[in-house]
Amino acid sequence: MKIGIQEIKSSNLKSLTYDSEIQELIIEFNGKENENKYKYKKVPQKVIESFLQAESKGKYFHSDIKGKYEFEKIADEITEK
Repeated sequence: MKIGIQEIKSSNLKSLTYDSEIQELIIEFNGKENENKYKYKKVPQKVIESFLQAESKGKYFHSDIKGKYEFEKIADEITEK
């Protein structure tokens, strides 16, 4: 299962991207552009399916993803015009 950038209706979360082949989840948080993306590693597909079905995405993220998977902050490349 691959999910391109998908908007999330949440006060804290903006979007997610997921690739089940490498079990990689990228979450973008609301806030300053290009400074709020994190990559979570080894996240099983079943966790993402439950996350997408959760009534509160923010609560699910904090209870079932945050602190349970290795992560790193990532930044988009910003190109100058």
